Amino acid sequence: MYYKAYTYKEIARDTSEGVSLSMVKTYLRITQDNTCEDELLNNLISTARQCFEGFTRRTLIETTFKTYRDIWESIYELRRSPLVSITSVQYYDVDNVLQTVDSANYYNTDEEFYSKLIFNNNFDFPTLYEREQAVLITFKAGYADTIDKVPAKIKTALLEHIMAMYENRGDCEGVFCQNLLPNTAKMVYNQYKIEEIGIYCNR
Repeated sequence: MYYKAYTYKEIARDTSEGVSLSMVKTYLRITQDNTCEDELLNNLISTARQCFEGFTRRTLIETTFKTYRDIWESIYELRRSPLVSITSVQYYDVDNVLQTVDSANYYNTDEEFYSKLIFNNNFDFPTLYEREQAVLITFKAGYADTIDKVPAKIKTALLEHIMAMYENRGDCEGVFCQNLLPNTAKMVYNQYKIEEIGIYCNR
């Protein structure tokens, strides 16, 4: 068993960030017609969303990912959460031609943390072309496809985080601005945080 940090490539994501500019302005008591700081506020919104995802290891808005494996395994753990659906499983055959596995040959678990893609016991694994990233898995993960479906307490935590960054402009260093994460927001972020329990070879 060995550890390999597999690539997770973001293919498509909704432009939503978890909370809207209008919501942030209301929370900060900025009038909607005041557009002077819209660019700053949008940057803070994006930063808060990135912080949530980096801190919790979860995906907020539904995003399509593509991940790669070098060899066949009967179980693949998909390290983006929560899983929405598996779009396709593809592979390069012995002639280096990309093929698609029939979805009837596999299923996915519904996990609180990381879900798994599991092949049926009777699945006959095709021979792969000798190359790295011979298996391609495309899937979708995220809590919501629109802002309206984001859990209310996550929205509140994001707004608290954005307000802290807004009121302490110039003191925030790095993408995640961890030092400016208010206790109220951190409490919610911790509720959704995925702890790293172990190391697996099929990440």
